Amino acid sequence: MGAIACSMLDLVIAVALLTGALGQAGCVPDVVLSSPAEEAYEAGDSAANVACDGGCEPGQSRCVEKAVSQSCLAQDGGCGAWGPEQPCEGGCANGSCCTPNAYVGCDEGSQYWFDSCWNRGELVLECLHGCDGGQCLNPVCTHVCEPQAPEFSAEAPYSCAGGITMEISGSIDEQDRVTVSVRRLDQKPFETGDYVVRVFDPYAPQQCASFNIAKATAPSGVGSLELTFEPFPSLLECSGSDKGYCVRSEATAECSGKLVVLNRP
Repeated sequence: MGAIACSMLDLVIAVALLTGALGQAGCVPDVVLSSPAEEAYEAGDSAANVACDGGCEPGQSRCVEKAVSQSCLAQDGGCGAWGPEQPCEGGCANGSCCTPNAYVGCDEGSQYWFDSCWNRGELVLECLHGCDGGQCLNPVCTHVCEPQAPEFSAEAPYSCAGGITMEISGSIDEQDRVTVSVRRLDQKPFETGDYVVRVFDPYAPQQCASFNIAKATAPSGVGSLELTFEPFPSLLECSGSDKGYCVRSEATAECSGKLVVLNRP
């Protein structure tokens, strides 16, 4: 009993000493301890949201290979799991499949298609005066066609072996591409044959001759009343001379009237 009483006395003294030390430090606030699960619940989350071991965030995507992607699928409790692999025909970059022809941009002075991963695709338009901001730049001077579409003319200072049987019309776009159309004076449909746009010096003695350079062939409209050739570069320079054009039938040596493209600084 003496030993037990002594032990109890020691315990009382120890408690008193500890209480005194705390009192010297000031008032001690009440402390309420809670478990992590209780804290998560109080924040409005379930315990399952605290950790997603090996999971992913719903809506997330990733590239498994250069041409394969995966998307994160939502699961119960807010965690996600990677879904099945999806092939990317245009390749995969930055976690997503590359979408072809996403936008038009400039490269090497011309317009090209680019996919969503910034890879260059097919040529959209060859810019004769450069490209900036996805747009072809306009020439620094103006070129005018005479006669200007939709006007037609059969006037010409030259003759052809097959005769001047066609009237001509032309237009030129902002990239100096010339479009030429002709129609027969007798108002008959064009028959199958080789029709060629030829270019020449509009002020020289020899005009609309077979040795003049061919600029366009294979027009559309055979069998109809009007032929139209695909646009072709005029290659006019702002400080250069004017150019003349005509259409010749290689089979019959018939010619059109003269089209002139004028330089206007």
